[in-house]
Amino acid sequence: MIARWLESQLLGLGLSPVLVSLILAVIGVLVIVSFVMIMDIFLVWVERKVVARFQDRLGPNRLGPYGLIQPVAD
Repeated sequence: MIARWLESQLLGLGLSPVLVSLILAVIGVLVIVSFVMIMDIFLVWVERKVVARFQDRLGPNRLGPYGLIQPVAD
């Protein structure tokens, strides 16, 4: 739905259909990569919290609220 809207907007600007397809493909890849990277950061945080609970310690809590920025610092 969003892709169709964006495609119509880009075609309305006079871009060629091949270029529009390329732009949409690049945007799609960027969205998927961004989602995967955000999930990776979240899952690392969850893993550290779970392992900390196993070891009876607090876990990463140095950077940001609840240690959410710790994976970025690593």
